[in-house]
Amino acid sequence: MRYFLPLFVVILLFPAIAAAQQNLQANCSNYSASLQPIVDDINRMDREIGTSSGNAKQRRELYKNYDSILSAYQKLENALLGHPNGSICTVNAGELRTSLNEMDHNLRIWNQSIGGKNGLSKKEYKSFIQRAESIQSNFEQLKMGFGPHIGGGPQMPPPPPNGHPGMQPTPPNGRPGMQPIPPNGRPGMQPTPPQQPIAMSQQTFETLKTSVRKEYSDDDKINVINAAIPYSNMTASQVDEILKLFTFDSPKLKALKLMHPKVIDPENAFLFYGHFSNDSISDVKQILDTNRPHHIYPLSKDTQTKVKKIIDKVTFESSQITVSQTIGATYQMTCEQLIDIMKVMSSDDAKVELAA
Repeated sequence: MRYFLPLFVVILLFPAIAAAQQNLQANCSNYSASLQPIVDDINRMDREIGTSSGNAKQRRELYKNYDSILSAYQKLENALLGHPNGSICTVNAGELRTSLNEMDHNLRIWNQSIGGKNGLSKKEYKSFIQRAESIQSNFEQLKMGFGPHIGGGPQMPPPPPNGHPGMQPTPPNGRPGMQPIPPNGRPGMQPTPPQQPIAMSQQTFETLKTSVRKEYSDDDKINVINAAIPYSNMTASQVDEILKLFTFDSPKLKALKLMHPKVIDPENAFLFYGHFSNDSISDVKQILDTNRPHHIYPLSKDTQTKVKKIIDKVTFESSQITVSQTIGATYQMTCEQLIDIMKVMSSDDAKVELAA
């Protein structure tokens, strides 16, 4: 009898073991969409700490608690997106439950630490609390979506794939979509290249460009773009070439608004500023903000040269500040690169904005 007892116990425990190892499956883009609001808030939180009014010691304390939230997010992201089989992601319920509980715990610690205000202004304090509440709300909705599989409430289907496509799981100890490099100051991260969709072929693009160039009126050119764009993605350099076919800002803005959501490398979208007058720069930024990159990229020498040309071309102080905001939110650079770019800026406020 004693030989059969262990087997009997295993048989009794099998349902519990199966439940603990239960795998949930859905299209990866569904999980990616559910994570996107959370990662957006985390990235904003990082930028707000870097520009907060606290002193260096107070910022370090904020970053310490921020890193705990980031670590929990990375575990959550890996739980949902770390086991893809084609377009289907397999999720272990136990791993998911653990990552959600850790996120909940670290958000509580964050709110408690912010209670001391850490040298923040009243506006910053309110913003940090709201940011944490937004993260909490979004991941509570995520928990509800998995319902009884993780010990939550009624099951709801994961959200539709309306987030950024191609969002990839993050390795531990890095910012979302980044890997750490040897200590060299904050943030000191290199991006994990995101999986990108394919842009239209050069042959297809040349056909489109020729069709646009043949049209006499700007409205007809816009109509050609509008007819072609639903079926193809584009690179920033392709959009850059199409914008050269327009003379005035108004039709350029219309064309950019059509093409930019289809750009597969939005980190290079700063190039578009060079086609517009200072009066339209803020309108361009509004369009670019609708398809922002979700990773931070190292600033290459070639890109650094292009950035300097664009900043040198937009002469107004307000325009240089706008371009600086786009560059600073997209690229990681060395102090030497920062100083080199500052040399072409005519506005001290723009220099401060880029440095911040």
